[in-house]
Amino acid sequence: MSIEQLTSEAMKLDSQERASLAEAIWESLGEPHIFFADLSDDQALSLASQRDKEIEEGKVSALSHAQLMERLV
Repeated sequence: MSIEQLTSEAMKLDSQERASLAEAIWESLGEPHIFFADLSDDQALSLASQRDKEIEEGKVSALSHAQLMERLV
């Protein structure tokens, strides 16, 4: 089944079921994905600073929203 087909089927669910499905998929990703909602403000700021430093040092390159969405599809 394609992503488009899965999305179409998922959108037929009520909002509570979609939220449960989204949570189950997100949690299945595991590490290294960080659950940003679980970060304190200080942790989130530290992570943002770290990511900014990585970009400035050329260790990683930033993506535009369009580039990110292109990679996810």
